[in-house]
Order: sequence, then structure tokens, then C-alpha cells
Amino acid sequence: MKAKKEVLLFGLLFLLLGVFIINAADEPSMPSIPVIGGLMNSNESSSLPETFEKFQQVANNLSEEESRKAYLQQEWTKILAENPVLGPVLYYTEGFFSITDPFWELVLKQKFSWSWLFILSLGMWIMLIFIFYSTAEPFTQANFWINIVIAFCIACLVGLSGGIKEGVSLLISPLQNIWTVLLVIFISFCIIIIYKGLMKNLKKGMEEKGKKDRSEIREMKENTHEKIIDTKLKAEGL
Repeated sequence: MKAKKEVLLFGLLFLLLGVFIINAADEPSMPSIPVIGGLMNSNESSSLPETFEKFQQVANNLSEEESRKAYLQQEWTKILAENPVLGPVLYYTEGFFSITDPFWELVLKQKFSWSWLFILSLGMWIMLIFIFYSTAEPFTQANFWINIVIAFCIACLVGLSGGIKEGVSLLISPLQNIWTVLLVIFISFCIIIIYKGLMKNLKKGMEEKGKKDRSEIREMKENTHEKIIDTKLKAEGL
């Protein structure tokens, strides 16, 4: 019963995440000029401002707004660059980890950076490793490190095929603000925890079934051995 509830909750959360992303992706990313503030005195016949100067002002506001969204979306860590603590850390770590660029270009199709796009790609790659590890654990007799290596290789193959890049391209559009990002992270975290619980219960059930089967086989062998001895004794007239 507990496993059924976990499966149901896992399915609902996964469905919720999918619906949320699809709905967010369908929302227009660029509002039309008439809905922007400052157009109360617009020309009713053309829906344009009365003067060219006001039109330029609205256009500049629109450009700044869209630039801000793109800025936050793709290079959000630059906002922290002026921070006296985080700025140098981000700068020097990015320079240090640049030696791993060949690997990231193969798996994530981009170089290492503290950009929003790279962080999202890296998070998806780590999530795949965790999912593949949790899936392999109940079905293999291998130890922790062997399962990790298997999951790592499979996740890398997904990245090499371009799967991670395509997945990120689907997610990048809906994630326009910090609250959306936090909500998606929370739902994804819940899905991972529930999935891990399902795989743990599956592993436990398989282990219990294995013990039961071994016990039955041992009992059958003992009964068979006793029958053979009884038959042999009867044949000898004892």
C-alpha cells in the first residue's frame, strides 16, 4: 500500500512539473507595446504613442526589460560579480575549472562557466546520474562505486547524444524569475526523493524475495536428502 501511494505521488508531481513547464512555455515572453505602462495617451487608431519621443521611450523600456530578462536568464551570476566575496570566487573558480572545458563541451555542449545555462545543464546531468544509479542499484549485485561508474557513463552518453542540451532548451524559456526556478527545483527534489524511496522499496522487496527463495530451496534440498536416506534405509531393510 505504501509503495502504491509513493507511485501515485511520484506520478502526480511529475505531471505537475510537466504541466507547469508547458504552460509557462506557452506564455508570451515579449509583451506587445500597448500593454506597457506609459501608453495612456496613445493614438487610438494605431495603438501607438502620440509622439515619436514617447514611442522611443516605450521602445527603450521594452528593450531594457527584455535585456534584463535575458541577462538574468543566461548570465545571472554577473549580478554577483560586484560582491566583494562572491565576485572573486566566481572569477577565479571559473578560470580554474576552464581546464575541464573539453569534457563539458562533449557532455553539455558548452564550456564551463557560472552562467545560468551551464548551471541548469550541470544540474540536469547530476540528476540523471542519481536517477540511473537509483535504478541500477536494485538490479545489480555490484558495490556503490561500480553502480556510480555505470550511472556516470550512461549520463555522459545522454549528454553526448545531445539529450541534455535539448532538455535544457525546453526548460530555459519558462524559467524567467527566481520564484519559478525555486518551484521547479522543489518539485524536482521531491520527485528525486520519492523515486529514491521507490527504488529502495523495490530493492528491499527483491532482497526479501531472494531470501525466501533461498530458504525454500534449502528446505527442498533437506527434504529431498531425507527422502533419499529413508529410501536407502528401506532398501537395506533397516
